[in-house]
Amino acid sequence: MRSPFRRGVAAAAFVAGFAVAASSTAASGTRELKICADPNNLPFSNDRLEGFENRIAELLAKDLHASVRYTWWAQRRGFLRNTLKAGLCDVVLGLPSAVEMAATTRPYYRSTYVFVTLADRRLDLKSLDDPRLKTLRVGVQIVGDEYASSPPA
Repeated sequence: MRSPFRRGVAAAAFVAGFAVAASSTAASGTRELKICADPNNLPFSNDRLEGFENRIAELLAKDLHASVRYTWWAQRRGFLRNTLKAGLCDVVLGLPSAVEMAATTRPYYRSTYVFVTLADRRLDLKSLDDPRLKTLRVGVQIVGDEYASSPPA
């Protein structure tokens, strides 16, 4: 049985195949997989190609007999509008699976968020429905330089 990660990568390769076909350079016959990614978002991606999504892009391109060409853009508010919708790339890796403005594959990984507090507070919170949350000050991680993007749901 294939792992969910492998199935997700296979689905992404299928979608990317159509994108690469459209991105072939007619004069040289060279195929490119155009990827939009954040240049400073480890462990996902960076412009030194050290992230696991950089590696996924390499594997997709290899399977498609194409080379990877990156467009770097900070992944914050307006990222899809300024990259994918603007035609700068064929594929964006690492988005939530329910993005309305893009076609997505099955997720290739899942992530979780947890409550973090000092141990001596002994809050023992189990869910977002805990009534004690209404009386506590809660800090939320802010993503991006504009300090307005909340973590994905």
